[in-house]
Amino acid sequence: MSQLFSQLDESARAAALDHARALHGVDLSADEGPRWLVTPLSGARHLLGDGPASAVLERATDESGEEEWVLISHDNTAGAEVRVSGVPVGTGLRVLRHGDELQLVGAPRTFFSDESLSTIEPYVGPAGARCPRCQLEIEIGDDAVRCPGCRVWHHQSAANELLCWTYTPICALCDRETDLQGELEWVPDEVHGRG
Repeated sequence: MSQLFSQLDESARAAALDHARALHGVDLSADEGPRWLVTPLSGARHLLGDGPASAVLERATDESGEEEWVLISHDNTAGAEVRVSGVPVGTGLRVLRHGDELQLVGAPRTFFSDESLSTIEPYVGPAGARCPRCQLEIEIGDDAVRCPGCRVWHHQSAANELLCWTYTPICALCDRETDLQGELEWVPDEVHGRG
């Protein structure tokens, strides 16, 4: 599932630190506190910003059936320009890519991420696909995991004793961790070196 990372201002960070202290008894320093609010994009549309500096994010699918998100800007008023990774969108649209920075006047610094977590789900096709770990065919309906990194399917069926996804700590084809209870790996601070 795609998500937005919005930078928390100092008052929002202070409130989050107070909440962690009160709820969990955790006392974090300001340097350790949360820097980003993560908003899952679970619906079909998401409004970004308000007034003249606003845009709509819409869920779409590409020709192969993969989910993608499109940013649609309706206003190009001077001073209210919407930018994606520094490039003005104008009155138009832009297909978002992982790590794009969404810039709107008066809105917090925001990044788009299409990173997803690994989940077990029934394999739906195409027929004839082979698991990169065991080299056996993945049958339609088999429990499987699609690697969030390289997007290749792996068996993960306790019933068939084919636990190929979790067999080792990383994917058979890329360096993505295979922990089914994992967390998102991408964080804007680490990638962009700013915070």
